[in-house]
Amino acid sequence: DQRQVEQTDFEMMRNQTKRIFGSWDLVDPYYQKHNHTFRTAASFGHCHMGDCNSTIAFPQSSWQKDPDYVQYFIKQAKQHVHRVREGIYQEYGHGTINDDLTNKTQQQLNARDDIFRVIRDNFQLDDQNIPLDPKTKQQLKGIAYLNQNAWDALLRKIMHCVITASPFF
Repeated sequence: DQRQVEQTDFEMMRNQTKRIFGSWDLVDPYYQKHNHTFRTAASFGHCHMGDCNSTIAFPQSSWQKDPDYVQYFIKQAKQHVHRVREGIYQEYGHGTINDDLTNKTQQQLNARDDIFRVIRDNFQLDDQNIPLDPKTKQQLKGIAYLNQNAWDALLRKIMHCVITASPFF
């Protein structure tokens, strides 16, 4: 059956990706510590599009009120972002491993970072909308550029999605 072949191929590719890059393995210890009960979920239904102001009263047993869990989550999230970023670099031909299976040098990794850098705030645009360093007037290298307002809005959107488990679109 064609679907089974596709599923098998997908699972092999996914398992190989997990071996190379790892996977999300966050486990909330609350469940074990509290006699197999789940945390109380914060309700965002009364907030417009789930976006509440900073005065919302989170339930005491919600993850948002547990500083140990938040630190654990942040550590796991940073590792996960690193894995995803490396996977994307690899997919675009800029991973940490060369075609001959040797590790890229620091110089190669720095060049990769220049290609994929997000330029933010400290730039000006020339008449062709090319970002320039405002002092040297040299072209800045990077994949995208955002002013400070756009950067702040992006961070707010990401945090909103993390805290409320809302989709990012």
